[in-house]
Amino acid sequence: MEFAQMYRRFGSRVTILQSAPHLLASEDEDIAEALQEALEAEGIEVIANARAIRAEGSAGHVK
Repeated sequence: MEFAQMYRRFGSRVTILQSAPHLLASEDEDIAEALQEALEAEGIEVIANARAIRAEGSAGHVK
């Protein structure tokens, strides 16, 4: 989470992929929702129940 915020504040587009139904799966869901709202308010996209199937990179970009 800290790196997501850092890179977003540096101007990068940031998406967090979370395989669990919400962030911080071991924490109370209310806390996880508050964190997600704070991240989204900073422009960070959060996708829950996600599964990465591949990653691609090119000059200055990761997809």
